[in-house]
Amino acid sequence: RPTISVGRARARLGGLRATTLEGPAGAPEAAQHATSVPQSTINLVKNIAGTGVLTLPSGIARLADGGSSSEGALGLAAALLVVFGVANAVGFYLIGEVCERTGAKSYSEAWERTVGPGTAWAPTAASFLLCLTSSVACATVIGDTGADLLAAATGTTFDAVMRDEVLLAVAMTVILPLCLLPSLAPLAGASALGVAGTFVTAGAMLARLWDGSYGPGGAFIDQVKWMPTFVGEGGGIASPAAPLAAAVGAASSLADGGGLPSFPAPSAASVALFVSLISNAYLAHYNAPSFLAEMRPEGGSRLAPFTRTVAGGFTLSGVLFLAVAASGYATFGQASVPYILNNYCTGDPLALLARLGVGLSVLFELPLIERPFRRTAAELCGSSAAADAPAAACASVAVITAIAVSGVPLDFIAAISGSTGGAFLIFTAPALMRLGLARQGADSDPPAGEEAPRWAPGMLALWSAARPLEAWGKRGVFDSRDGDAVPSTDTFEGLGPEASRRMGLRAFGAVGLAVGLLGTMEAVVQL
Repeated sequence: RPTISVGRARARLGGLRATTLEGPAGAPEAAQHATSVPQSTINLVKNIAGTGVLTLPSGIARLADGGSSSEGALGLAAALLVVFGVANAVGFYLIGEVCERTGAKSYSEAWERTVGPGTAWAPTAASFLLCLTSSVACATVIGDTGADLLAAATGTTFDAVMRDEVLLAVAMTVILPLCLLPSLAPLAGASALGVAGTFVTAGAMLARLWDGSYGPGGAFIDQVKWMPTFVGEGGGIASPAAPLAAAVGAASSLADGGGLPSFPAPSAASVALFVSLISNAYLAHYNAPSFLAEMRPEGGSRLAPFTRTVAGGFTLSGVLFLAVAASGYATFGQASVPYILNNYCTGDPLALLARLGVGLSVLFELPLIERPFRRTAAELCGSSAAADAPAAACASVAVITAIAVSGVPLDFIAAISGSTGGAFLIFTAPALMRLGLARQGADSDPPAGEEAPRWAPGMLALWSAARPLEAWGKRGVFDSRDGDAVPSTDTFEGLGPEASRRMGLRAFGAVGLAVGLLGTMEAVVQL
Protein backbone atom coordinates (compact mmCIF):
# COMPACT_ATOMS: atom_id res chain seq x y z
CA ARG A 1 0.00 0.00 0.00
CA PRO A 2 1.33 3.45 -0.79
CA THR A 3 2.51 5.66 2.00
CA ILE A 4 1.27 9.22 1.77
CA SER A 5 3.65 11.69 3.37
CA VAL A 6 2.76 15.31 3.95
CA GLY A 7 5.58 17.50 5.17
CA ARG A 8 7.01 15.89 8.31
CA ALA A 9 3.95 13.80 9.04
CA ARG A 10 3.77 10.31 7.54
CA ALA A 11 0.75 8.06 7.81
CA ARG A 12 -0.27 4.78 6.23
CA LEU A 13 -3.42 5.55 4.29
CA GLY A 14 -3.87 2.36 2.28
CA GLY A 15 -4.14 3.88 -1.17
CA LEU A 16 -6.55 6.73 -0.49
CA ARG A 17 -6.94 9.60 -2.94
CA ALA A 18 -5.01 12.05 -0.75
CA THR A 19 -3.47 14.43 -3.26
CA THR A 20 0.22 14.92 -2.61
CA LEU A 21 3.45 14.66 -4.54
CA GLU A 22 5.60 13.26 -1.76
CA GLY A 23 7.01 9.77 -1.98
CA PRO A 24 7.03 6.68 0.22
CA ALA A 25 8.38 6.77 3.73
CA GLY A 26 11.70 5.19 2.98
CA ALA A 27 12.79 2.57 0.50
CA PRO A 28 13.90 -0.02 3.06
CA GLU A 29 10.41 -0.19 4.53
CA ALA A 30 8.92 -0.46 1.06
CA ALA A 31 11.21 -3.36 0.27
CA GLN A 32 10.20 -5.19 3.45
CA HIS A 33 6.51 -4.76 2.62
CA ALA A 34 6.66 -5.38 -1.12
CA THR A 35 3.23 -6.10 -2.57
CA SER A 36 2.21 -8.60 -5.22
CA VAL A 37 0.47 -7.65 -8.46
CA PRO A 38 -3.02 -8.68 -7.23
CA GLN A 39 -2.58 -6.70 -3.99
CA SER A 40 -1.33 -3.64 -5.84
CA THR A 41 -4.13 -3.90 -8.39
CA ILE A 42 -6.77 -3.85 -5.64
CA ASN A 43 -5.04 -0.91 -3.97
CA LEU A 44 -4.92 0.96 -7.28
CA VAL A 45 -8.65 0.46 -7.80
CA LYS A 46 -9.16 1.83 -4.27
CA ASN A 47 -7.01 4.80 -5.19
CA ILE A 48 -8.87 5.55 -8.43
CA ALA A 49 -12.47 4.88 -7.44
CA GLY A 50 -14.01 8.03 -5.96
CA THR A 51 -16.84 10.49 -6.26
CA GLY A 52 -15.60 11.82 -9.62
CA VAL A 53 -17.34 8.95 -11.39
CA LEU A 54 -20.72 10.30 -10.20
CA THR A 55 -20.34 13.36 -12.45
CA LEU A 56 -19.94 11.35 -15.67
CA PRO A 57 -23.68 11.01 -16.53
CA SER A 58 -24.07 14.80 -16.50
CA GLY A 59 -20.99 15.03 -18.72
CA ILE A 60 -22.74 12.80 -21.26
CA ALA A 61 -25.72 15.14 -21.15
CA ARG A 62 -23.33 18.00 -22.03
CA LEU A 63 -22.22 16.03 -25.10
CA ALA A 64 -25.82 15.91 -26.29
CA ASP A 65 -26.45 19.62 -25.66
CA GLY A 66 -24.86 20.56 -28.99
CA GLY A 67 -27.49 18.77 -31.08
CA SER A 68 -26.33 15.18 -30.79
CA SER A 69 -28.86 12.49 -30.00
CA SER A 70 -28.87 10.72 -26.66
CA GLU A 71 -27.89 7.55 -28.48
CA GLY A 72 -24.90 9.25 -30.09
CA ALA A 73 -23.85 11.00 -26.88
CA LEU A 74 -23.79 7.80 -24.84
CA GLY A 75 -22.07 5.83 -27.60
CA LEU A 76 -19.38 8.51 -27.94
CA ALA A 77 -19.02 8.71 -24.15
CA ALA A 78 -18.43 4.97 -23.92
CA ALA A 79 -15.74 5.22 -26.60
CA LEU A 80 -14.08 8.19 -24.87
CA LEU A 81 -14.09 6.35 -21.53
CA VAL A 82 -12.24 3.45 -23.14
CA VAL A 83 -9.75 5.56 -25.12
CA PHE A 84 -8.92 8.01 -22.35
CA GLY A 85 -8.93 5.25 -19.76
CA VAL A 86 -6.05 3.74 -21.72
CA ALA A 87 -4.44 7.18 -22.05
CA ASN A 88 -4.64 7.70 -18.29
CA ALA A 89 -3.04 4.30 -17.79
CA VAL A 90 -0.21 5.31 -20.16
CA GLY A 91 0.41 8.47 -18.15
CA PHE A 92 0.50 6.46 -14.93
CA TYR A 93 2.97 4.02 -16.46
CA LEU A 94 5.24 6.79 -17.79
CA ILE A 95 5.58 8.24 -14.29
CA GLY A 96 6.58 4.84 -12.94
CA GLU A 97 9.05 4.29 -15.77
CA VAL A 98 10.74 7.62 -15.10
CA CYS A 99 10.98 6.84 -11.38
CA GLU A 100 12.41 3.39 -12.05
CA ARG A 101 15.11 4.68 -14.41
CA THR A 102 16.10 7.69 -12.31
CA GLY A 103 15.67 6.19 -8.83
CA ALA A 104 13.21 8.97 -7.89
CA LYS A 105 10.95 8.22 -4.94
CA SER A 106 8.30 10.90 -5.57
CA TYR A 107 6.62 12.82 -8.37
CA SER A 108 8.46 16.03 -7.45
CA GLU A 109 11.81 14.28 -7.35
CA ALA A 110 11.19 12.67 -10.75
CA TRP A 111 10.35 16.11 -12.17
CA GLU A 112 13.49 17.70 -10.74
CA ARG A 113 15.74 14.90 -12.07
CA THR A 114 14.36 14.99 -15.61
CA VAL A 115 12.97 18.48 -16.24
CA GLY A 116 14.92 20.49 -13.70
CA PRO A 117 14.51 22.08 -10.25
CA GLY A 118 13.89 25.52 -11.71
CA THR A 119 10.30 24.61 -12.58
CA ALA A 120 9.56 22.46 -9.52
CA TRP A 121 6.77 24.89 -8.67
CA ALA A 122 4.68 23.53 -11.57
CA PRO A 123 3.76 20.12 -10.07
CA THR A 124 3.39 21.77 -6.67
CA ALA A 125 0.89 24.26 -8.07
CA ALA A 126 -0.97 21.44 -9.83
CA SER A 127 -1.13 19.53 -6.55
CA PHE A 128 -2.53 22.62 -4.82
CA LEU A 129 -5.32 22.95 -7.40
CA LEU A 130 -6.16 19.27 -7.11
CA CYS A 131 -6.26 19.41 -3.31
CA LEU A 132 -8.57 22.42 -3.40
CA THR A 133 -10.99 21.11 -6.03
CA SER A 134 -11.06 17.62 -4.50
CA SER A 135 -11.78 19.02 -1.04
CA VAL A 136 -14.60 21.22 -2.35
CA ALA A 137 -16.03 18.27 -4.30
CA CYS A 138 -16.06 16.15 -1.14
CA ALA A 139 -17.78 18.94 0.82
CA THR A 140 -20.36 19.36 -1.95
CA VAL A 141 -21.17 15.65 -1.92
CA ILE A 142 -21.40 15.69 1.89
CA GLY A 143 -23.91 18.54 1.75
CA ASP A 144 -26.10 16.92 -0.91
CA THR A 145 -25.92 13.46 0.64
CA GLY A 146 -26.54 14.74 4.16
CA ALA A 147 -29.64 16.63 3.01
CA ASP A 148 -30.95 13.54 1.20
CA LEU A 149 -30.38 11.30 4.21
CA LEU A 150 -32.02 13.81 6.54
CA ALA A 151 -35.01 14.09 4.20
CA ALA A 152 -35.37 10.30 4.15
CA ALA A 153 -35.12 10.12 7.95
CA THR A 154 -37.74 12.83 8.51
CA GLY A 155 -40.07 11.77 5.70
CA THR A 156 -39.76 15.09 3.85
CA THR A 157 -38.51 16.05 0.41
CA PHE A 158 -34.99 17.14 -0.49
CA ASP A 159 -36.16 20.69 -1.18
CA ALA A 160 -37.62 20.95 2.31
CA VAL A 161 -34.21 20.38 3.91
CA MET A 162 -31.75 23.28 4.21
CA ARG A 163 -28.75 21.75 2.47
CA ASP A 164 -26.27 24.52 3.32
CA GLU A 165 -27.16 24.40 7.01
CA VAL A 166 -26.63 20.62 6.99
CA LEU A 167 -23.19 21.07 5.44
CA LEU A 168 -22.22 23.78 7.93
CA ALA A 169 -23.33 21.61 10.85
CA VAL A 170 -21.35 18.60 9.59
CA ALA A 171 -18.31 20.81 8.92
CA MET A 172 -18.25 22.15 12.47
CA THR A 173 -19.11 18.95 14.34
CA VAL A 174 -17.37 16.25 12.28
CA ILE A 175 -15.07 17.55 9.53
CA LEU A 176 -13.16 20.12 11.59
CA PRO A 177 -12.46 17.76 14.52
CA LEU A 178 -11.18 15.14 12.07
CA CYS A 179 -8.94 17.72 10.36
CA LEU A 180 -7.52 18.73 13.76
CA LEU A 181 -6.37 15.18 14.52
CA PRO A 182 -2.58 15.03 14.97
CA SER A 183 -2.44 11.82 12.92
CA LEU A 184 -4.62 10.62 10.07
CA ALA A 185 -3.72 6.95 10.58
CA PRO A 186 -7.11 6.14 12.23
CA LEU A 187 -8.80 6.98 8.93
CA ALA A 188 -6.91 4.31 6.97
CA GLY A 189 -9.94 2.01 6.84
CA ALA A 190 -11.83 4.63 4.84
CA SER A 191 -10.17 3.43 1.61
CA ALA A 192 -12.01 0.11 1.72
CA LEU A 193 -15.21 1.93 2.70
CA GLY A 194 -14.80 4.33 -0.21
CA VAL A 195 -14.38 1.71 -2.92
CA ALA A 196 -17.18 -0.39 -1.40
CA GLY A 197 -19.48 2.63 -1.48
CA THR A 198 -18.69 3.25 -5.15
CA PHE A 199 -19.37 -0.37 -6.12
CA VAL A 200 -22.61 -0.41 -4.10
CA THR A 201 -23.65 2.76 -5.91
CA ALA A 202 -22.91 1.20 -9.30
CA GLY A 203 -24.90 -1.90 -8.34
CA ALA A 204 -27.88 0.19 -7.21
CA MET A 205 -27.87 2.24 -10.41
CA LEU A 206 -27.67 -0.86 -12.61
CA ALA A 207 -30.49 -2.47 -10.64
CA ARG A 208 -32.77 0.53 -11.13
CA LEU A 209 -31.98 0.64 -14.84
CA TRP A 210 -32.74 -3.07 -15.11
CA ASP A 211 -36.05 -3.02 -13.23
CA GLY A 212 -37.25 0.17 -14.94
CA SER A 213 -38.22 1.91 -11.70
CA TYR A 214 -37.56 5.31 -13.32
CA GLY A 215 -38.92 4.42 -16.74
CA PRO A 216 -42.48 4.76 -18.07
CA GLY A 217 -44.84 3.27 -15.51
CA GLY A 218 -41.98 2.65 -13.05
CA ALA A 219 -42.39 2.58 -9.28
CA PHE A 220 -40.57 5.89 -8.74
CA ILE A 221 -41.23 7.80 -11.95
CA ASP A 222 -43.92 9.93 -10.29
CA GLN A 223 -41.58 10.96 -7.48
CA VAL A 224 -38.59 12.24 -9.45
CA LYS A 225 -37.79 15.94 -9.51
CA TRP A 226 -36.31 15.87 -13.03
CA MET A 227 -38.24 13.79 -15.56
CA PRO A 228 -35.97 11.51 -17.67
CA THR A 229 -35.61 12.86 -21.21
CA PHE A 230 -33.93 11.34 -24.26
CA VAL A 231 -33.26 13.08 -27.55
CA GLY A 232 -33.59 11.33 -30.90
CA GLU A 233 -31.66 11.93 -34.12
CA GLY A 234 -34.08 14.59 -35.33
CA GLY A 235 -34.40 16.31 -31.99
CA GLY A 236 -37.49 14.35 -30.95
CA ILE A 237 -37.97 12.05 -27.98
CA ALA A 238 -36.02 8.79 -28.20
CA SER A 239 -36.61 5.42 -26.59
CA PRO A 240 -34.83 5.00 -23.22
CA ALA A 241 -33.34 1.70 -24.47
CA ALA A 242 -31.56 3.26 -27.48
CA PRO A 243 -28.73 5.09 -25.65
CA LEU A 244 -27.64 2.03 -23.71
CA ALA A 245 -27.59 -0.12 -26.84
CA ALA A 246 -25.41 2.49 -28.57
CA ALA A 247 -22.98 2.59 -25.66
CA VAL A 248 -22.58 -1.18 -25.61
CA GLY A 249 -22.06 -1.25 -29.37
CA ALA A 250 -19.42 1.51 -29.31
CA ALA A 251 -17.44 -0.06 -26.46
CA SER A 252 -17.59 -3.50 -28.09
CA SER A 253 -16.42 -2.10 -31.42
CA LEU A 254 -13.38 -0.48 -29.83
CA ALA A 255 -12.57 -3.54 -27.73
CA ASP A 256 -12.66 -5.73 -30.88
CA GLY A 257 -10.27 -3.39 -32.68
CA GLY A 258 -12.92 -1.85 -34.87
CA GLY A 259 -13.49 1.81 -35.50
CA LEU A 260 -15.78 4.20 -33.70
CA PRO A 261 -19.39 4.04 -34.96
CA SER A 262 -20.70 7.12 -36.72
CA PHE A 263 -22.46 9.52 -34.33
CA PRO A 264 -23.50 13.17 -34.66
CA ALA A 265 -20.43 15.13 -33.63
CA PRO A 266 -20.75 17.34 -30.52
CA SER A 267 -18.63 20.45 -30.09
CA ALA A 268 -14.92 20.10 -29.35
CA ALA A 269 -15.44 22.09 -26.13
CA SER A 270 -18.08 19.66 -24.82
CA VAL A 271 -15.79 16.73 -25.63
CA ALA A 272 -12.92 18.44 -23.78
CA LEU A 273 -15.22 19.03 -20.82
CA PHE A 274 -16.20 15.36 -20.72
CA VAL A 275 -12.57 14.28 -21.05
CA SER A 276 -11.77 16.57 -18.12
CA LEU A 277 -14.39 14.73 -16.07
CA ILE A 278 -12.85 11.42 -17.15
CA SER A 279 -9.39 12.60 -16.14
CA ASN A 280 -10.68 13.73 -12.76
CA ALA A 281 -12.35 10.35 -12.23
CA TYR A 282 -9.22 8.35 -13.14
CA LEU A 283 -6.83 10.66 -11.32
CA ALA A 284 -4.38 8.78 -9.09
CA HIS A 285 -1.13 9.68 -10.84
CA TYR A 286 0.47 11.48 -7.92
CA ASN A 287 0.72 8.08 -6.21
CA ALA A 288 2.39 6.26 -9.13
CA PRO A 289 5.88 6.51 -7.50
CA SER A 290 4.53 4.95 -4.30
CA PHE A 291 2.99 2.03 -6.19
CA LEU A 292 6.23 1.44 -8.07
CA ALA A 293 8.33 1.62 -4.89
CA GLU A 294 6.29 -1.09 -3.20
CA MET A 295 6.15 -3.51 -6.12
CA ARG A 296 7.82 -6.89 -5.71
CA PRO A 297 10.68 -6.93 -8.30
CA GLU A 298 10.80 -9.55 -11.03
CA GLY A 299 14.18 -10.26 -12.59
CA GLY A 300 15.70 -7.21 -10.91
CA SER A 301 13.07 -4.85 -12.31
CA ARG A 302 9.76 -3.52 -11.00
CA LEU A 303 8.42 -2.26 -14.33
CA ALA A 304 6.96 -5.56 -15.56
CA PRO A 305 4.78 -6.17 -12.45
CA PHE A 306 4.05 -2.45 -12.30
CA THR A 307 2.70 -2.58 -15.86
CA ARG A 308 0.41 -5.50 -15.04
CA THR A 309 -0.82 -3.61 -11.99
CA VAL A 310 -1.56 -0.52 -14.09
CA ALA A 311 -3.37 -2.57 -16.75
CA GLY A 312 -5.46 -4.44 -14.19
CA GLY A 313 -6.27 -1.45 -12.00
CA PHE A 314 -7.32 0.84 -14.83
CA THR A 315 -9.29 -1.93 -16.56
CA LEU A 316 -11.34 -2.72 -13.45
CA SER A 317 -11.86 0.99 -12.79
CA GLY A 318 -12.90 1.51 -16.41
CA VAL A 319 -15.54 -1.22 -16.13
CA LEU A 320 -16.86 0.47 -12.98
CA PHE A 321 -16.92 3.88 -14.67
CA LEU A 322 -18.72 2.52 -17.73
CA ALA A 323 -21.34 0.92 -15.48
CA VAL A 324 -22.02 4.13 -13.54
CA ALA A 325 -21.91 6.48 -16.53
CA ALA A 326 -24.04 4.30 -18.83
CA SER A 327 -26.61 3.28 -16.22
CA GLY A 328 -27.01 6.83 -14.91
CA TYR A 329 -27.46 8.44 -18.30
CA ALA A 330 -29.53 5.58 -19.70
CA THR A 331 -31.91 6.04 -16.75
CA PHE A 332 -32.27 9.85 -16.76
CA GLY A 333 -30.83 11.06 -20.07
CA GLN A 334 -30.67 14.83 -20.46
CA ALA A 335 -32.11 15.24 -16.96
CA SER A 336 -28.89 13.90 -15.39
CA VAL A 337 -27.64 16.38 -12.79
CA PRO A 338 -23.98 16.93 -11.76
CA TYR A 339 -24.33 14.62 -8.73
CA ILE A 340 -26.25 11.73 -10.28
CA LEU A 341 -27.56 10.37 -6.96
CA ASN A 342 -29.67 13.54 -6.67
CA ASN A 343 -31.73 12.23 -9.60
CA TYR A 344 -32.96 9.28 -7.55
CA CYS A 345 -35.92 9.93 -5.30
CA THR A 346 -35.49 10.18 -1.55
CA GLY A 347 -37.77 7.22 -0.87
CA ASP A 348 -35.80 4.77 -3.04
CA PRO A 349 -34.21 2.24 -0.65
CA LEU A 350 -31.41 1.29 -3.04
CA ALA A 351 -30.57 4.96 -3.60
CA LEU A 352 -30.62 5.47 0.16
CA LEU A 353 -28.07 2.66 0.58
CA ALA A 354 -25.88 4.17 -2.13
CA ARG A 355 -26.05 7.62 -0.54
CA LEU A 356 -25.13 6.21 2.84
CA GLY A 357 -22.06 4.41 1.45
CA VAL A 358 -20.87 7.38 -0.59
CA GLY A 359 -21.55 9.85 2.23
CA LEU A 360 -19.56 7.93 4.82
CA SER A 361 -16.63 7.34 2.48
CA VAL A 362 -16.42 11.00 1.46
CA LEU A 363 -16.81 12.17 5.05
CA PHE A 364 -13.64 10.30 6.05
CA GLU A 365 -11.83 11.08 2.80
CA LEU A 366 -12.11 14.86 3.11
CA PRO A 367 -9.62 15.21 6.03
CA LEU A 368 -7.09 13.17 4.03
CA ILE A 369 -7.28 15.71 1.20
CA GLU A 370 -7.62 18.82 3.34
CA ARG A 371 -4.30 18.28 5.06
CA PRO A 372 -2.13 18.28 1.93
CA PHE A 373 -4.17 21.26 0.66
CA ARG A 374 -3.40 23.18 3.83
CA ARG A 375 0.29 22.26 3.79
CA THR A 376 0.72 22.98 0.09
CA ALA A 377 -0.96 26.36 0.51
CA ALA A 378 1.34 27.19 3.42
CA GLU A 379 4.37 26.08 1.39
CA LEU A 380 3.38 28.30 -1.53
CA CYS A 381 2.93 31.20 0.90
CA GLY A 382 6.39 30.59 2.36
CA SER A 383 5.20 29.69 5.87
CA SER A 384 5.23 25.90 6.05
CA ALA A 385 5.58 25.88 9.83
CA ALA A 386 2.19 27.55 10.26
CA ALA A 387 0.33 24.72 8.49
CA ASP A 388 0.04 22.60 11.65
CA ALA A 389 -1.54 25.35 13.75
CA PRO A 390 -5.22 24.83 14.70
CA ALA A 391 -6.02 28.24 13.25
CA ALA A 392 -4.71 27.09 9.85
CA ALA A 393 -6.95 24.01 9.95
CA CYS A 394 -9.95 26.15 10.87
CA ALA A 395 -9.22 28.58 8.03
CA SER A 396 -8.75 25.73 5.55
CA VAL A 397 -12.04 24.05 6.46
CA ALA A 398 -13.78 27.45 6.35
CA VAL A 399 -12.53 28.15 2.80
CA ILE A 400 -13.52 24.69 1.55
CA THR A 401 -16.96 24.89 3.15
CA ALA A 402 -17.59 28.43 1.91
CA ILE A 403 -16.90 27.44 -1.71
CA ALA A 404 -19.14 24.37 -1.37
CA VAL A 405 -21.94 26.44 0.18
CA SER A 406 -21.72 28.96 -2.67
CA GLY A 407 -23.46 26.42 -4.89
CA VAL A 408 -20.72 25.73 -7.43
CA PRO A 409 -21.91 22.68 -9.44
CA LEU A 410 -20.08 19.43 -8.78
CA ASP A 411 -19.41 18.80 -12.46
CA PHE A 412 -17.77 22.25 -12.77
CA ILE A 413 -15.50 21.43 -9.81
CA ALA A 414 -14.63 18.04 -11.29
CA ALA A 415 -14.02 19.52 -14.76
CA ILE A 416 -11.72 22.22 -13.41
CA SER A 417 -9.84 19.58 -11.43
CA GLY A 418 -9.40 17.38 -14.49
CA SER A 419 -8.60 20.20 -16.93
CA THR A 420 -6.03 22.05 -14.79
CA GLY A 421 -3.97 20.05 -12.32
CA GLY A 422 -5.28 16.73 -13.59
CA ALA A 423 -4.42 17.28 -17.26
CA PHE A 424 -0.96 18.48 -16.26
CA LEU A 425 -0.14 15.56 -13.96
CA ILE A 426 -1.72 12.92 -16.23
CA PHE A 427 -0.57 13.99 -19.72
CA THR A 428 1.79 16.95 -19.92
CA ALA A 429 4.14 16.34 -17.00
CA PRO A 430 4.73 12.60 -17.69
CA ALA A 431 5.50 13.41 -21.34
CA LEU A 432 7.95 16.17 -20.36
CA MET A 433 9.66 13.94 -17.81
CA ARG A 434 9.99 11.07 -20.28
CA LEU A 435 11.40 13.41 -22.94
CA GLY A 436 13.84 14.78 -20.37
CA LEU A 437 14.90 11.24 -19.56
CA ALA A 438 15.60 10.55 -23.24
CA ARG A 439 17.69 13.72 -23.59
CA GLN A 440 19.81 12.67 -20.63
CA GLY A 441 20.79 9.48 -22.43
CA ALA A 442 18.84 7.24 -20.05
CA ASP A 443 16.57 6.00 -22.82
CA SER A 444 18.39 2.80 -23.65
CA ASP A 445 16.60 -0.49 -24.31
CA PRO A 446 15.11 -1.99 -21.14
CA PRO A 447 16.49 -5.15 -19.55
CA ALA A 448 14.83 -8.48 -20.24
CA GLY A 449 12.68 -8.21 -17.13
CA GLU A 450 11.11 -5.03 -18.46
CA GLU A 451 9.82 -6.31 -21.81
CA ALA A 452 6.14 -6.17 -20.76
CA PRO A 453 5.87 -2.35 -20.78
CA ARG A 454 6.36 -2.14 -24.56
CA TRP A 455 2.62 -1.60 -24.98
CA ALA A 456 3.01 1.98 -23.76
CA PRO A 457 4.93 3.39 -26.76
CA GLY A 458 2.40 1.69 -29.02
CA MET A 459 -0.43 3.55 -27.34
CA LEU A 460 1.50 6.80 -27.57
CA ALA A 461 1.82 6.24 -31.31
CA LEU A 462 -1.96 6.52 -31.62
CA TRP A 463 -1.80 10.12 -30.49
CA SER A 464 1.04 11.03 -32.81
CA ALA A 465 -0.79 9.67 -35.86
CA ALA A 466 -2.94 12.79 -35.93
CA ARG A 467 -2.65 14.85 -39.13
CA PRO A 468 -1.79 18.14 -37.41
CA LEU A 469 1.10 16.54 -35.62
CA GLU A 470 2.41 15.06 -38.85
CA ALA A 471 2.33 18.55 -40.31
CA TRP A 472 4.21 19.94 -37.33
CA GLY A 473 6.86 17.26 -37.82
CA LYS A 474 7.30 18.26 -41.47
CA ARG A 475 7.89 21.85 -40.43
CA GLY A 476 10.82 20.75 -38.31
CA VAL A 477 9.47 20.67 -34.78
CA PHE A 478 12.10 18.13 -33.73
CA ASP A 479 14.99 19.99 -32.11
CA SER A 480 18.66 19.25 -32.70
CA ARG A 481 18.92 17.08 -29.59
CA ASP A 482 16.56 14.49 -31.07
CA GLY A 483 19.11 13.41 -33.65
CA ASP A 484 16.45 12.36 -36.16
CA ALA A 485 15.75 14.01 -39.52
CA VAL A 486 12.26 15.13 -40.39
CA PRO A 487 10.64 12.27 -42.37
CA SER A 488 10.08 12.70 -46.07
CA THR A 489 7.06 10.40 -46.17
CA ASP A 490 3.50 11.32 -45.29
CA THR A 491 3.07 8.53 -42.74
CA PHE A 492 4.00 8.14 -39.13
CA GLU A 493 5.80 4.89 -39.95
CA GLY A 494 8.39 6.88 -41.88
CA LEU A 495 10.00 7.96 -38.63
CA GLY A 496 12.70 6.06 -36.81
CA PRO A 497 11.84 4.31 -33.53
CA GLU A 498 13.34 7.02 -31.31
CA ALA A 499 11.74 9.87 -33.26
CA SER A 500 8.44 8.00 -33.27
CA ARG A 501 8.57 7.66 -29.50
CA ARG A 502 9.42 11.32 -28.99
CA MET A 503 6.77 12.44 -31.43
CA GLY A 504 4.26 10.33 -29.53
CA LEU A 505 5.37 11.86 -26.24
CA ARG A 506 4.97 15.37 -27.62
CA ALA A 507 1.50 14.48 -28.87
CA PHE A 508 0.64 12.96 -25.50
CA GLY A 509 1.68 16.15 -23.75
CA ALA A 510 -0.25 18.21 -26.29
CA VAL A 511 -3.39 16.26 -25.40
CA GLY A 512 -3.02 17.56 -21.85
CA LEU A 513 -2.66 21.14 -23.06
CA ALA A 514 -5.69 20.84 -25.35
CA VAL A 515 -7.85 19.22 -22.68
CA GLY A 516 -6.73 21.78 -20.13
CA LEU A 517 -7.44 24.80 -22.31
CA LEU A 518 -10.73 23.71 -23.91
CA GLY A 519 -12.02 21.93 -20.80
CA THR A 520 -11.41 24.94 -18.56
CA MET A 521 -13.00 27.35 -21.05
CA GLU A 522 -16.10 25.18 -21.47
CA ALA A 523 -16.44 24.65 -17.71
CA VAL A 524 -16.36 28.41 -17.13
CA VAL A 525 -18.87 29.01 -19.93
CA GLN A 526 -21.23 26.37 -18.52
CA LEU A 527 -20.93 27.87 -15.02
